[in-house]
Amino acid sequence: FALVGAAESKGPNNIFGTLSQKLFLIRSGQQVIIDTLSLPVPFQYFHLLTTMICANLGLWAYSMGLTDSIFAPVVFFFASLIFIGMMELSSDLSDPFGDD
Repeated sequence: FALVGAAESKGPNNIFGTLSQKLFLIRSGQQVIIDTLSLPVPFQYFHLLTTMICANLGLWAYSMGLTDSIFAPVVFFFASLIFIGMMELSSDLSDPFGDD
């Protein structure tokens, strides 16, 4: 539509090349965004990551349960908070535009 409008305006001849280059540049940028959004995190990778975090937290809980330190529950709480928070952050970063 922009090229049709430029043709009807009787502008200089070199405006068509410049305008079409700008439009193709904008279109290629839009295509990069569409391609990025259509490539979600693979299903198997997400579940493998979840399984690894659950196993890691289970081993941390077992090892913290065997220690005689009174700080073990506090350390485990913050370690689990960090691990689960990183998993949520990676989940949010995999879909940067959300459900908008």
